[in-house]
Amino acid sequence: MLRKKTVFNIFIFGGLLFLFLAPLTQAGIGNVDGNSAVLENSRIPNSATTVDTSISIKNFTRVTTVNESGILSYDDSYIFINDGPNTHTSLLFGLVAAEAEDLVYFQAYDQNMGPLTGQLSELKLNETHILQVILSEPLLPYSEITINMKVALRGFIQYNYLYGQFIAHIYITPKSPYPIDYYTSEVHVPFSATDVSMSDPFSYVGPLGVGLENVHRFYAGSTAAFQELDNTISYSDPQADIIQVNKLDRRITVNPWGYIGIEEDYYIQSFSGGYITDLTLSLPQDYTNLKFSDNLGEILGATKAEEVNDDGTVDVNLVFMTNRAPLQYGQVMYFRMHYELPLDQYLSHNFGKKNLAIDMLPTKCNYLIIELNSRIELQNARSIERINLDFEQIVETADGIVIETHDSYVTNFHSTNFDVTYRTNGFLMVDRAILFSFIFMALGALYVTISNRREKSDDIVISATAIPITELQQFVTLYEEKNAVAIELDSLEDKYLRRKVQKKAFVREEKTLNNKKKELEGEILPFKKSLLEASSAVAAVIQKLDYLEAEKISLKDSIRNLNNRYRKGKLPSKAAYDKLSQDFIKKSANSQRKIDRNINELRAYLI
Repeated sequence: MLRKKTVFNIFIFGGLLFLFLAPLTQAGIGNVDGNSAVLENSRIPNSATTVDTSISIKNFTRVTTVNESGILSYDDSYIFINDGPNTHTSLLFGLVAAEAEDLVYFQAYDQNMGPLTGQLSELKLNETHILQVILSEPLLPYSEITINMKVALRGFIQYNYLYGQFIAHIYITPKSPYPIDYYTSEVHVPFSATDVSMSDPFSYVGPLGVGLENVHRFYAGSTAAFQELDNTISYSDPQADIIQVNKLDRRITVNPWGYIGIEEDYYIQSFSGGYITDLTLSLPQDYTNLKFSDNLGEILGATKAEEVNDDGTVDVNLVFMTNRAPLQYGQVMYFRMHYELPLDQYLSHNFGKKNLAIDMLPTKCNYLIIELNSRIELQNARSIERINLDFEQIVETADGIVIETHDSYVTNFHSTNFDVTYRTNGFLMVDRAILFSFIFMALGALYVTISNRREKSDDIVISATAIPITELQQFVTLYEEKNAVAIELDSLEDKYLRRKVQKKAFVREEKTLNNKKKELEGEILPFKKSLLEASSAVAAVIQKLDYLEAEKISLKDSIRNLNNRYRKGKLPSKAAYDKLSQDFIKKSANSQRKIDRNINELRAYLI
């Protein structure tokens, strides 16, 4: 009798399991529009036909990097000053004809390293191609603003593999529409470079001191508007590993049952005079199940670095010599790389919809990619409600929706944030719910059958931990207020560092905000303890918030220490200070975005 009761309970639980899984796996079966894409790319107005002569560049710094993959990159920092009565919402940047033709990447940032929108205008001024950048804050009359720019060019580096000699044509300063009052410029070559020389030695100072022999500096000076100032650098490096990715086919498969599959087919070619025995790729640090293979089978010899890179990736080195031959000059090699990413880090659910946010270039490499074909497969997807990019092809298939795009001349600087909201095919997901329910019931029945000799059987108890909505609502409200106070503190400190707030006012306001923050932390604590004990899902998000808040505090301390060392003259150059400062600010902003995203995830439980 007891055994019959247990079997009955198993089937009851199986039915409840189906009813529980079915709504979760459905994404709504209502009548919605098809593949309607909402494009979020801003339109940029055309450039002005004249240049405002009241604008000048107070200070300009350029760091040129000669990358042996064939990419020449500029890291520029401008301080613009407006000595006129007009307000400007955009600024102009100049390129010579060769730079405009071979431009493969550019990105402008504000002084806090927030990205700015820009485009290469069809307009030319004084035989100069114009990049127009829209400012996040207008340049007011009689004020100044800092803009940072990253530019990557191809075709400016020539290589003679017989002698291992590199020749790069560089511009010491840009051909700017505005005069530059003062500039500094330096070029970085590989540490293994020897016999470095310049075609114009009169503008060349020489390499820096011990430990910075790869940094070569030019004399500081000033330039008039539209003035060209260039030079040609040559050096030898017979040991350089020069690899080019002729073609890369990438497939990103979003499996709704736990993982995102990344599969990449590489066709690489060697241009080195010697043998190439390995290559390095950078993968997201949360990857799993990494495997390399080709037409002959699995390729062994992949090792993972212990340290994580600043951009959140980790280096993986693949040594060919383990069970493959090295590459010689001109040889082409094919291989496939496959790995998986955790779905919960990139996919969120809300009211029957799924939102996927992922970098379409998850794998980074320090090699120029000539042709890139990307394919995103949204398994079980039925319709797209919102998408942030304009794709060449969106196709509905029996298994879901496939999105395809094609790019050329992709560098390690590129990053494409893909954000899509879609609904899934509920019937396919319900089929899996039915399958899982029957599997559970079969296992339960098998358990009862083999335990028929027992005199007693325990009843199956179905328990679920409810989320305390009232405590969660109070926690989210107080945490959002605390987050706003933290952002206000960051803004106050930034204004103080830029001398927009007097020290006395800064100390008074900082004390008020810190007291308010401590008061909010005290109010949050009891709700936090209750939530950590009540729900594992909510507890995981709260623990992420704690980690991100600690990470942001650590980055803030690093920025302060960097500023102190720079003021005391303990850093080798201003360019190094600017680069490190920008990296820390960018990481801090990234942590803040993650905090906001986790707060929104908690708020979703309240809807």
